[in-house]
Amino acid sequence: GGADNILPDYPHIAVSNLHVYLTINADPTTGGNFARIYRFNEQQMRDCVTTSTQTFDQDNSTIGARVWVPAGGGDSRPRMMWVQHESTTTMRVFNWNAADAAPTSVVRTVAASVFANPDCRGGTGNFDFIERSTATSITGFRTRCAMASGVDQTEPVLTCYNFSAPQAGRPHAYQRGTTFRMSDSVLIAQNDLFSNDACWGYPSMSSNTRGNVGMSLAYGGRNGGGGNAVRGVVLLRTPSGTESAFVSGGAANSPDGRYGDYVTTERYQGCSAWFGATAYSWDSSPVDAADDVDARWVEFGREGDLACYNSSQ
Repeated sequence: GGADNILPDYPHIAVSNLHVYLTINADPTTGGNFARIYRFNEQQMRDCVTTSTQTFDQDNSTIGARVWVPAGGGDSRPRMMWVQHESTTTMRVFNWNAADAAPTSVVRTVAASVFANPDCRGGTGNFDFIERSTATSITGFRTRCAMASGVDQTEPVLTCYNFSAPQAGRPHAYQRGTTFRMSDSVLIAQNDLFSNDACWGYPSMSSNTRGNVGMSLAYGGRNGGGGNAVRGVVLLRTPSGTESAFVSGGAANSPDGRYGDYVTTERYQGCSAWFGATAYSWDSSPVDAADDVDARWVEFGREGDLACYNSSQ
């Protein structure tokens, strides 16, 4: 802040075709914390001149702390969107159009999520990789979205995933999927990502110029313990279906129950029909040193766009 009295915790950046957006969990030296989004004029930043900036804040005193993360994949869109859970069955969808001084929002009813600590133990030592409260709370630290439109997704949409603990038909921790029509934020689909064998967690996502959604996320452990160690996965969702691949195979989970800090997905620079992502796991036990990390940089996309990818090399 201008008075240098705000800790800008949990920063995340995304772009539209005209602006750069930065969200923070603002923790001031006095008073309660609040959610904030900054909007910077991208062209002015490119020109290294004084940059016009707008901010929008939400006081968390009414519904409790909420953390915002701007949607990925908005590079060619004249807006930014993001979401927060108002309750276990309602979600607020924010929309900040380029021409507007501040965002607008609407509340939509969605299928219930369970924001509780799951059991996702596995690997050597049988440790739980989804254990921290920041991974499971309604606050939204692990909620992610992508704006998608293109030749494969002719109606622009906002697709989001958030954590849920097990419930009927979902035996392990999973990702609750919600898709909203971008024009009016109406809910049009709920496509969950779940497994009968293991937990899904920590999604990172974006979209490409075709309107396909690319994700990097974690898979492993199981309710009751004794599952595989967490593994890094990349996933591609197109109108014809979903394909996924393990890219980092683990041996153990960290005993501190922490994961997900270094999982990212963006459009691949040079070929915006492909994706670039990070993923990781731990390939030795006990997990107690940097060289236990099996870290990966992954480039992935449709085989039909392979020529685009090859030409960017």
